[in-house]
Amino acid sequence: MIEPAAWGIPTISGPYMHNFATVADLLKNAGGLAIAADAVSLSNQIKQWLLNDKERQVLGQRARAVAKQNSGALQRLLEEIDRLMPSSGKM
Repeated sequence: MIEPAAWGIPTISGPYMHNFATVADLLKNAGGLAIAADAVSLSNQIKQWLLNDKERQVLGQRARAVAKQNSGALQRLLEEIDRLMPSSGKM
């Protein structure tokens, strides 16, 4: 979900997002994620965004803001691991 958000594209997902719950909540709360319950609602949402450039761009910018706020997570995780692990010289 974060990849399209990083490009400023609003995202659509089905209702089952347990593997991406945190990111989904962030995007949904920011307005950068739509939830499609079925194929008809997926199609309707895509049509709406294709027909309304302004809405699509605004929601895409909201999604991009979430991605930007959460960028660097891997680097922060690695720094935390380094902090918690004994240095290689002490082993």
